[in-house]
Amino acid sequence: MGKTSRVTFGTSDATDDANEQADILYFTSASRASGAADDYDLVATLTDALGATITIVDLTMIYVRNKNTTTGEKLVVGGDAAAPANGEIFADTSDMIVVNPAGQWYWSSPIDGAAITGGADTIQVNNTSGAAILYDIVFMGRSA
Repeated sequence: MGKTSRVTFGTSDATDDANEQADILYFTSASRASGAADDYDLVATLTDALGATITIVDLTMIYVRNKNTTTGEKLVVGGDAAAPANGEIFADTSDMIVVNPAGQWYWSSPIDGAAITGGADTIQVNNTSGAAILYDIVFMGRSA
């Protein structure tokens, strides 16, 4: 089960622009077997540490860290073939980011964000290597 915290992140200027803030922070560490994938539908499928369902309707940040340190043990991040990730992050199902061993990938859009539609905007983490991979994933966004 992932952990979620509701906090407000913003800029330090005096404008207090709501478009530069987020009220949901979801993070988890996971282990994925070789040839398997984890799908993250950000609308009403993730739960916080207390079991409450969270919904991110405007995604502002994704962070993925491959915790393995052996050559060739790579993660592939992208959209699920049945429910490709939002076009603002990945244009189509063939767009993927490879996160190499001990590598990290970060996407951020704190002002515009990426509108998320349940079931239609799934982020997938896929293990195509020959060994299990440990990884961290973080999503930050707005609930409204």
